[in-house]
Amino acid sequence: MNDIEKLTAYFIEIKGIRGRKARYFRSAGQLLTLCDHSLEKAKEMLNKAKEWADKEGLEWELETVTKKYLELQNK
Repeated sequence: MNDIEKLTAYFIEIKGIRGRKARYFRSAGQLLTLCDHSLEKAKEMLNKAKEWADKEGLEWELETVTKKYLELQNK
């Protein structure tokens, strides 16, 4: 499994959803690029996004993390 697939699987796991993994590959790749291709940093960003969304009572997707990357990075 490559890092895009691993990040996608991690996202699906923490979201507790079922769905087509391929739907998330593009956003996972974008997030990995933003995170200098560090899988651990990308997972950390997903955790921050989950924490932020849960606290605010908001829904979030993998695309949300790429769009809010700079904001989440400082949390």
